[in-house]
Amino acid sequence: NGLIYSPRGWSGGINYTASGHTPHIEVDDFVTMALAPGVIQVSKATPNSEVKFALSVSGNGPITTAYGLLALTPPLIILRSIITDDSGDGVLYLHPPSSAAGWQVWFAGLDMASGVITNGATIVIQ
Repeated sequence: NGLIYSPRGWSGGINYTASGHTPHIEVDDFVTMALAPGVIQVSKATPNSEVKFALSVSGNGPITTAYGLLALTPPLIILRSIITDDSGDGVLYLHPPSSAAGWQVWFAGLDMASGVITNGATIVIQ
């Protein structure tokens, strides 16, 4: 797909930054019972528009959708949507339940304005 992914460092999860103008996500630490929430950041999406997020605890797919290949394995859990800012950036905050400690979770997003699926990202909830 012409994108180059480069690792940003180890923080208990894997974060990737994509080159180009394709919307992409980064997932920061998710710790159960933490005061600070887990963070899913989207960048390079369509400015001032909706981005939907989903997760899977079953794997990184891929599955075929109307928008292309999605790096999630069913069943999917659909998360809240966000509206990006003027730069096409946005953040979704989540508090994982304590029962999720130790689970590997896969995330992906969809830029609703462009119909472009983000990269997939995975973490292990601590």
